Amino acid sequence: LLFVNIKGLVWLEMDRVDEFVSLADDYAQISNRIRGLAPTLGNVVQVVEANQNIIHIIQNFQNQMDRGFQRLETRLGRRINNVAARLTNSLTRVRLTVDKAEKLDLIRSINSSCVRDNHPITWLKFRGRAFPHQANNKRQFNRLNNEQILNILNYYGLPVSAHAERNRKRIINYIGVPN
Repeated sequence: LLFVNIKGLVWLEMDRVDEFVSLADDYAQISNRIRGLAPTLGNVVQVVEANQNIIHIIQNFQNQMDRGFQRLETRLGRRINNVAARLTNSLTRVRLTVDKAEKLDLIRSINSSCVRDNHPITWLKFRGRAFPHQANNKRQFNRLNNEQILNILNYYGLPVSAHAERNRKRIINYIGVPN
């Protein structure tokens, strides 16, 4: 083919023209397809805009959850500390009770040989508490008056009876001295 333009004659090959026509047809088809996608793209834009609100809602929910977990963690931490303190106190009381029981058993075994009035009596004494009256042997113990016997009963936390002799026997039995 031969074309004339302002500069003169231009020779075009037929294959190039066919390629150009084919590209123009492709362009027309692509344009039509793009026009068909336009409503879909509009819907996509609306969905994306709507999803932005969902992101904010999710972030707010996550923030609320984080605050809730922090409060829960604080409360649990306090409770765990309280339980740990109570367990420590209970364990200390158990140890003291075991120590007291072991000492009482030892004192009872020592006092089990106290059969005469002049044999020494070993008393169970508690830390931080002064023993109310000193009686070094059975004879001295038997000379204690009723008020002194009541003081010793209270020191050991033993029940008090209306009978003085019963109170005296209660102490003797508690510390393991034979009657």
